[in-house]
Amino acid sequence: MRKYRIAVGVIVSLVCLGLALAGIEWSRVGAALQRADWRYLLPAGAALLGYLLARSARWRILLGPRVGLAQTFSVTNIGYLVSNVLPFRLGDPARAVAIGLDGKVKISTALTTVVIERVLDIAADAGVPVVWNYAPANPFDVTNLRKVEIVVVNEPEASALTGLPVGDIESARAAALKLQELGATTAIVTLGEAGSVIASRELEDGVTQVPAFPVEAVDTTAAGDTYCGCLVVALSEGKGLTEAVKFAGAAAALCVQKLGAQPSTPWREEIDAFLDERGS
Repeated sequence: MRKYRIAVGVIVSLVCLGLALAGIEWSRVGAALQRADWRYLLPAGAALLGYLLARSARWRILLGPRVGLAQTFSVTNIGYLVSNVLPFRLGDPARAVAIGLDGKVKISTALTTVVIERVLDIAADAGVPVVWNYAPANPFDVTNLRKVEIVVVNEPEASALTGLPVGDIESARAAALKLQELGATTAIVTLGEAGSVIASRELEDGVTQVPAFPVEAVDTTAAGDTYCGCLVVALSEGKGLTEAVKFAGAAAALCVQKLGAQPSTPWREEIDAFLDERGS
């Protein structure tokens, strides 16, 4: 099987290389090289090699110690080669598939890492604010938090992003502030029955805690998805950040009282009635 993969990889690489070189006018390349100042050529080549090594090292750090630098270097170059031949930056998924085929990292994990980065890039270029729920806690370059308007995380996810232990309100406050330092405009750390901690420039004190609605939980499946979806709904309707978090918390409180995922997601009328009953 390994020999088969190597053979396929060599064939695909040669085809891509052939396509990339097919459109080059070599006579113009030769003329340009004759006019080139060779004193700058070697430093430029060294700078390019350094850039590729830096990109490879970055991805190696993201994917963890199971993947070596030589492997990430080779697939990084495959990705650039495919992107130069095919449209839509298809080199990125090709890179994820190539590194996933080795079996040390799941293709889905590598692909998710690539896709999230590209979505954040596109949103940033278009000036679209992003509300991002970091779940599951797959490898992620925290410098991309600068492209995130609101990041929503639970305790383990907050720890994965910040490197801080998170298990109570005080540690959640520290993690939320750290996420802001890393670039996110607003950070929300959810703490289950302890509610949510928000760090934002919109808040007078910078950080606040929004208590959860006390209910008897039956099944927490889909509670996080319900919370995030309703948070975005409330914000899109013009609610303030704290009110939006209360609305999301009410939706999650209703969700955990029922079994299942879709059946437990509340209707809008149920959320409004729940908040009215509690005077919120």
